[in-house]
Amino acid sequence: KKGHRMYPYFEQMCVNAKNMYNTTNFYIRQVYTALKNEQPLQPLQQQVMNEIEEQLPCMNDVQMLAYDKRVHTESKKPEEKRKKVTLNLFELPTKEKAFIGYNFLDCLFKVTKQADYRSLPTQSAQSTMKKVYDDWSSFFESLTSYKENPASFDMIFTPNLYPLLSSYDDKVKTEEDLELTRLIPLGWGLFRWINTYLIIPVFTFLGGFISNYGIIILL
Repeated sequence: KKGHRMYPYFEQMCVNAKNMYNTTNFYIRQVYTALKNEQPLQPLQQQVMNEIEEQLPCMNDVQMLAYDKRVHTESKKPEEKRKKVTLNLFELPTKEKAFIGYNFLDCLFKVTKQADYRSLPTQSAQSTMKKVYDDWSSFFESLTSYKENPASFDMIFTPNLYPLLSSYDDKVKTEEDLELTRLIPLGWGLFRWINTYLIIPVFTFLGGFISNYGIIILL
């Protein structure tokens, strides 16, 4: 509690963990949307893709060192107790494999000495990253179920992003339309029209260049 000598430390660790969660989610999202959308890359997407391409050789150097170490360790064991060692090199994400895995991103953060990653003890940073991947896994499972049977959903937990909710409704039959965009309070009549067709497109466009939504709102 406040006043305890350890309170400032744990308060800062909580802030660092939140930043680590957001950073992990940011990288996953930028790569996934960059490769899945049939549009020119936004600046933040391009920045992340360039970083990955630049750091990939270093990441594979780490993989090679780990492989050599495991081979050396196994070579000291009796032949009948040796385990097969496999060299797993990373590849650039593709449209078919747009979701970057935990090991890939963990290695990227290590070789780049990513600030949020290093602000936490390694195990804490990795646990936070795994939480993000668990959440994405749940999201994809729910999305698959929704596509198979939209009418079976009494409730949906999803980001309140108008383009995302609109895309869900576009994938179902007219009679099954859940009107998910109505979950977002955009006002009534003329105000809803302005927010839908003017404010949201501009906000979405600026979001591709500016990662801080507070700045976008001020603009």
